[in-house]
Amino acid sequence: MPSFMMMVTLHFHGLDIMNNEKFKMTLPEIILVALMSALNAGFDLLLSPPLKVLFGHIVAGIFLMVPINFIFITFTKLMVNKHGTATIFLTIFATISIPTAMFGGVPGAYKILIGAVIGIGLDLIFSIKNKIAKIIAGGILGAVIWWITLFTIWQLFKFPFVTGFSNLLNAASPNFAESIDLSNIIQLPITGFGGAFFAFATLCGLLSAIPCVIGGFIGFGLFRTIEKTALYEKFQNMQ
Repeated sequence: MPSFMMMVTLHFHGLDIMNNEKFKMTLPEIILVALMSALNAGFDLLLSPPLKVLFGHIVAGIFLMVPINFIFITFTKLMVNKHGTATIFLTIFATISIPTAMFGGVPGAYKILIGAVIGIGLDLIFSIKNKIAKIIAGGILGAVIWWITLFTIWQLFKFPFVTGFSNLLNAASPNFAESIDLSNIIQLPITGFGGAFFAFATLCGLLSAIPCVIGGFIGFGLFRTIEKTALYEKFQNMQ
C-alpha cells in the first residue's frame, strides 16, 4: 500500500503543479511568444549572412548572433513570465529554421530538439525571481547551455561542424581564423565526445556569456520601455 499512497500523492502533486498560474499560458500570451519568435527568426535570417561575411563565422556566432537572440528571448520572457515561455519560443524558432542553415548548420528537423533542450534550460534559469539576477544568470549559464547543447547534438548527428569550428580556433590548423586562439588552453581540434569536447563547448559559452548578458539587459530595457505604455496595460488586461 505505501506504493499506492505514493502514486496518489504524486498524482495530486502533479495536479497542483498544472493548476499553478505560472504554468497556464493564455491565447494572447501564446500569440505574443510566437510572434516574437518569428520576428527573431526573420531578424537572424536577414542579419546572419552579412555579419558572417563582415566578421567571420566565429565572431558573428559567438559575439553577435546568439546575444541578439537573447535580446528577443529575455524581452519575451519578461512580457510573458510563465514557465515554458523560453521552451515554446525556441521550439517555434527552431521549427521556422528547419529549411535554413540557421540554428544548426544544415536544414533538418533535428533543430527542434536543439530548441527544446536550450529552451528548457533557459526556463529553469529564468525561474530566478530577481530580474537582474535572472538576466545575469540567464546570459552566463544560458550561453554555456546554448553551446553545449548545439555542439552535443551536432556530434550526435555526426555533423562535422564541431571539428570544423574548433579548427577555426586552433592556431595549428590551416583553417585558423586568427580572431580567437583556444589551442593554448585545450587540445584542438575536437573530434569526438569527452572532457575536451565539453571543455571546448563551455569555453565557447563563456566567450559568448558577456555579450549575452548585454543582450539580456537590452531586452530588459525594451521591456521597461513597453511596460510604461498603454499597450502593455492593454496586453495585461487581455489575460
